[in-house]
Amino acid sequence: MLENINKKTKNILSIVLLILTIVTIYLNIVSHNETLHLISYSCGYLMITIIFLMKSNPKIELDISLLMIIFYTATIGICPIILAINKSLYYKEQYLFILISYICFIIGYSLMERINRKKFETRKTQDSELKKQKSSNVMKIFSIAILACSVLACAYYVVINKAYIFGGDLENGRITSMSGNGLLLVVIKLSILSGGILFEQYMQKNLKRISIIIISLIVVIVNLLTGFRSGIILYCITILLLYNKRKKINIKAMLILASLVFILFSGIGVLRSGILSGNKSNSIVKSALSTLQGGSINLKYIQEVFPNKVNYKYGYTYLINIIMLKPGPDLDFTLWLKEVLGLKFAGGGVTPTIIGEFYINFGYIGTYIGMLILGAFIFLMQKKYNDENKIVLISYIVALMTNAFRGGIANIEITLLAGVIVFYICDFLNRNIEKILKRFAKGRK
Repeated sequence: MLENINKKTKNILSIVLLILTIVTIYLNIVSHNETLHLISYSCGYLMITIIFLMKSNPKIELDISLLMIIFYTATIGICPIILAINKSLYYKEQYLFILISYICFIIGYSLMERINRKKFETRKTQDSELKKQKSSNVMKIFSIAILACSVLACAYYVVINKAYIFGGDLENGRITSMSGNGLLLVVIKLSILSGGILFEQYMQKNLKRISIIIISLIVVIVNLLTGFRSGIILYCITILLLYNKRKKINIKAMLILASLVFILFSGIGVLRSGILSGNKSNSIVKSALSTLQGGSINLKYIQEVFPNKVNYKYGYTYLINIIMLKPGPDLDFTLWLKEVLGLKFAGGGVTPTIIGEFYINFGYIGTYIGMLILGAFIFLMQKKYNDENKIVLISYIVALMTNAFRGGIANIEITLLAGVIVFYICDFLNRNIEKILKRFAKGRK
């Protein structure tokens, strides 16, 4: 693919495409023709993506940077195009906002790659290396214990909220169930991490296939019972990255998997808002279109309210979900945003997209700076994915970051922090359990 193009040709193509991208941005600024806006935006987006892939991923293999591009495109980049094709409302100012934010993300990644002059190579981890990385049975025991806690938390959550969850209106019931149960939901989400650790054990041939199938079913059911689909998708991405570390996934398989995940995401949306609520008009196609254009619609609401009616929040949104952990009827970030925007619809809150969240807090300049920093952070995750042994933790963090593109960083920060803390506790105990037991035995004597 792009790896067959020599370096000089790549540089020339990059310069040409960059000039064309600047032209498309200029056309978006000066033109009043809606069709030209759409064409110039689409071409600019495509050209900047090609430039990035030629430089950083010429083989077009599945890696973290490509995964981020796919999720940014699916949750933000494609939104105005879908709206335009459907002849719905779409907005000129969003073309530039989305495209410049995307360019900043690419620049942040590329700059960090340039700073880290010691290049890393994406390689298959050899079997001999895997054997050296094998965790002891202690890690499995801790992971199973965490999964058991998640199952118990889910059982308790379902029992105390069964009237809402199984009351015939799942779309609204799942939101009512959240009130005062923030900690329970965090414990339930830890099933994704424990499932990832145990899947890694399976990849290292320390666990039987039937065992990982049962464990995966438990993780899916536990997350499904909360009424939220994100947990299932996050688990799928986590194990996908773990699998890809050892057996590279080609483009064909990648596209098939992406399509299946998208259909699953849309199907669960239909299940909870259509079938269980008695609304037969919903369909997978309708749910899919809603997902693909929702980011752009939500951005428009946000730009209308901030800062015209509500001042920028300067980081306050990152505290909202932390406040929700305490007992009481506090709203989570997406429900808080729904209330601030004055929107009234059944079910969950407003997912602002990551650029919408940056905008709510810091405006346009803050968004572009935030995307630069995010791009640099994703490069560091890519480097650790290739170089480090903590592959489960990296896969877990990256899976959560894909969710942040749609829901914002505030939507994942608690789950991320809890997962990191639990992983390092398990890792520490796994490496030091013998010393701890010996000291405990000496103390008893």
